[in-house]
Amino acid sequence: MRIGPRYSMSCCDIVGSNGCALQWVESVRYLGVYFVKAKQFKCRYDRATSSFYRAFNAVFDKIGKSSSEEVVLQLINSKCMPCLLYALEACPIDKTQKSHWNLL
Repeated sequence: MRIGPRYSMSCCDIVGSNGCALQWVESVRYLGVYFVKAKQFKCRYDRATSSFYRAFNAVFDKIGKSSSEEVVLQLINSKCMPCLLYALEACPIDKTQKSHWNLL
């Protein structure tokens, strides 16, 4: 994966000491955060949003409408939001991602 002005240029294969060539990929996962090839450093958040919705659906499936609004909001803040906000302070958000998240 390449990041920088020449990110879309093709490169020669990198061969390891065992003779196997490394594959060029579109994105890399590191500590649960997905980095993508781009002109500038960029992260991908689609897995984080799907993880958030999965956690939200699990919480809401268990409690349904039987609990008060305060309990539901506290559970969402403690169980679901960390899935969405993990490593967000280290990864920049571009305008399109910010406008998408305003819809959520």
